[in-house]
Amino acid sequence: PAPNSNLSAGPLIGGRPRHKIIEALPAVFREIFVDRAAPHTELLALHQQGAVLKRKRSRPSLRMSDGINRRDRCYDRAVDTLCRDCGHRPPPDAETCPACGSARIARHKELHGLAIAHLDCDAFYAAIEKRDRPELRDVPVIVGGRHRGVVSACCYIARTYGVHSAMPMFKALKACPDATVVKPDMKKYVAVGRELRSMMLDLTPLVEPLSIDEAFMDLSGTESLHGASPAATLAGLARRVEEELSITVSIGLSYNKFLAKIASELDKPGGFAVIGRTEARSFLAGKPVGLLWGVGEAMQRRLAGDGITLIGELARIEEAKLVARYGKIGRRLWSYARGRGRPPGRPRPRGQEYVLGDHSRRGHFRPGPAASYPMAARRDGGAAHEEGRRRR
Repeated sequence: PAPNSNLSAGPLIGGRPRHKIIEALPAVFREIFVDRAAPHTELLALHQQGAVLKRKRSRPSLRMSDGINRRDRCYDRAVDTLCRDCGHRPPPDAETCPACGSARIARHKELHGLAIAHLDCDAFYAAIEKRDRPELRDVPVIVGGRHRGVVSACCYIARTYGVHSAMPMFKALKACPDATVVKPDMKKYVAVGRELRSMMLDLTPLVEPLSIDEAFMDLSGTESLHGASPAATLAGLARRVEEELSITVSIGLSYNKFLAKIASELDKPGGFAVIGRTEARSFLAGKPVGLLWGVGEAMQRRLAGDGITLIGELARIEEAKLVARYGKIGRRLWSYARGRGRPPGRPRPRGQEYVLGDHSRRGHFRPGPAASYPMAARRDGGAAHEEGRRRR
């Protein structure tokens, strides 16, 4: 609007007309200066101060932990939320979702900014048997051979008695004599596994199967395709699996595969856990070194001989010293202990899935050509790879 006489009065300030400076100020400042006719020098000083404050707001201070690369620095922001049952984003302090009343609310500062997930079915074989035989719903179920065999899988009721996978069957029955033993039906399990894989591929072509009932997924760049963050997309996938297949899954969400797999084990069954960049090192610090990929019993004994039993103790050692002591695995241990992944790799096509490349030491997925182009549901992995090569 054209300046009135009150605003246009006065000399130039910093080479600009006084009314132009006043118009650029926030409304609260503008009212003060028009009503009280603040001195020109004070007006200029506060205008400059407002510009500085504006720059500070646009570039907030960074909070980072030691060992996190500059690309991984995260702003201190409010807690993100997600109702796992309806997809609503309730207030951070809400105990139940105002939209559906559910108490299953995921909360994390980086919830909607992470895209690497690990999906794992809960007691897959036993869950399918209980689904198909309702009379087994409230009893302990063991899937495996009778007496001379081993436990292929068991339900969570049987696990409360100490039964676990790969346990000799006679020991399992001794621990849980009332358990119902079911012979494995691999044809049925494979069919359900294929349905589950199909649902994953509906969301992203970047799926790396680990077994019949678990896989890694990279949902980077799928927000515009699905109209939701990766966390919301994964929550919707879990609901769809439960509705259509009548089994439950646990999901771990993070910024690399190593941490995503750890997260999926934190809240079983039917869990949804998140490990972000800001707390990765503190989360790992108190965990035993056996949690790291590639650290078996022999390596644990070797590390214990050097006085290293916790991941935090490993993280305090320089990379060069670990490499000199343990060779190539020392570099991997140094990277994992800081919440990072392996050296960079690329997806390799395998049928209709992509094997996710190893994550770099920065903890980022290094996508191949297909990952740069969000594709619609059920695109063939090989065709997508060729299309990416042509576009590149």
